[in-house]
Order: sequence, then C-alpha cells, then structure tokens
Amino acid sequence: MDTDTTYEQRASTIALDRKIKAEMYEGLSVIEFFDLCKRDDSTALKVLDEWLYEVARGIVNLLCIFRSLNT
Repeated sequence: MDTDTTYEQRASTIALDRKIKAEMYEGLSVIEFFDLCKRDDSTALKVLDEWLYEVARGIVNLLCIFRSLNT
C-alpha cells in the first residue's frame, strides 16, 4: 500500500483520534472508542484493525532498517 502520508500521520494516537472522528462520530473520545472495542463493536474493531496495521507496518520497516545496519 503506497501512500503520500508519513508514518506519524497514519499510526500516531492523534491519527487514531482523527480516524475515530472521521469514521465513527465526532464526539467519541479515544477512551470511549477502546470501550467499544472491548464490547466487540464491529465498526470500532474495523477502525482499530486498520490503525494497528499501520502501527505494525512501521515496526516492520524499523526492523528492516536495523537488520540492514547489522549485516
């Protein structure tokens, strides 16, 4: 998946907050969002899954960088 955004724009907690407000509703806090996730809300879990994908993608990129430095 190519993108014109930075890792921080996709995977920060601020990015999660923006995604929650855009894909769910404006007044929902991050804490309330995680409560919905704990209650298996399908929309909240979809948003969380998409955000976690970006977090994981960044971690994999860092691992690749550090691995290349050790070879």
